Amino acid sequence: MGGDATSGSTSHVAAGLPATALGANGQASFLIICLGGLGKVVNALPVLHALRKTYPEARIGWLAEETMAPLLRDHPELDQLHTVPRAEWKALSWWGRRKAMRAFAHELNSAGYTVAVDLHGSRASAPFARSSGAAIRVSYAPPEGARLSSRFYTCRIYPSPTVKHVAERNLSLLIPLAVRRAEPVHVFPDLTRALERALAKFDETPRGKYAVLHPGASWTSQQWPPDSCAELARAIVSDMSLGVFVTASGDVERSRAEGVAKAAGEGVRAAPALELDELAAFLSGAALFVGGDTGPMHLASGLGIPTVAIFGPTSPARTGPRGPRARSIEAGLPCAGCDRATCTYGTDACMKKIEPGAVLALARETLG
Repeated sequence: MGGDATSGSTSHVAAGLPATALGANGQASFLIICLGGLGKVVNALPVLHALRKTYPEARIGWLAEETMAPLLRDHPELDQLHTVPRAEWKALSWWGRRKAMRAFAHELNSAGYTVAVDLHGSRASAPFARSSGAAIRVSYAPPEGARLSSRFYTCRIYPSPTVKHVAERNLSLLIPLAVRRAEPVHVFPDLTRALERALAKFDETPRGKYAVLHPGASWTSQQWPPDSCAELARAIVSDMSLGVFVTASGDVERSRAEGVAKAAGEGVRAAPALELDELAAFLSGAALFVGGDTGPMHLASGLGIPTVAIFGPTSPARTGPRGPRARSIEAGLPCAGCDRATCTYGTDACMKKIEPGAVLALARETLG
């Protein structure tokens, strides 16, 4: 990304980076470590943007799960993408896996990163930070970061307790890198070709304005009842004059999505299976998104789509959608925000007590 070594070195030192953050060419080289799923990746995009804005001449790489590659490949602010081939490693023998992991660590180390920003601070991510060979390795201090992994980092951050949202907390890791605090900004790759591929998968090309409903979630405690989903979908069609597409992630969620679409009736269809970049492209054309605390919700919100998020065991203050056209709804039960994958009481009451009518009212509000 442009610039000679001398000018790069001068600007980076002037910006506040220590000399150890500069490589042999006089410029900084950053590695972002984000090994999570879709929601974590979307909430990490502001870190990439902040680094690129502060250090436009720096080289920036990203270490991600292989499944996240479609969303990060060809990103305009990213120079290099490293993906962890977990499926490939899993198929190997113990010795083969060990050999492959060593080769991967060598690849990271050979890339010449001078600064690693680990957005986890976990026992799973810390070895990658060390393998990068970066002189400066930044992550979360305990308890947000794992205590046993602390020794892998040169700088550990305690985000302010007043900083609640995960996207803002991630940006706190950039404070020692002289990156000024700012509102999180999401930048996505060009989705034109992805949209073409996505639309080609539909039996009938979507026409007119449409809403997207995502009823699935990785935790059973986060799933809004299918009957409530179907009732909301019918109301969006009849009261808001929008077609509704029900999306899913994986075969289990697909069955759920198809069931909701069938129960909802006319004007509601299950969307086909889409790659991550195709899903992003399809969501970018939506007039409305409704779903739980899931990756697609974060994606829709990051794209600036009017979003209504249904919360139960997790906190909207930490992972809710952001922006003037984003709303979150909770049942207000004392046990809400328990952060458990399964309901302690076996009732999932924090999700079941949220009425479709209340969600519809927020949907209307987001559209003004």
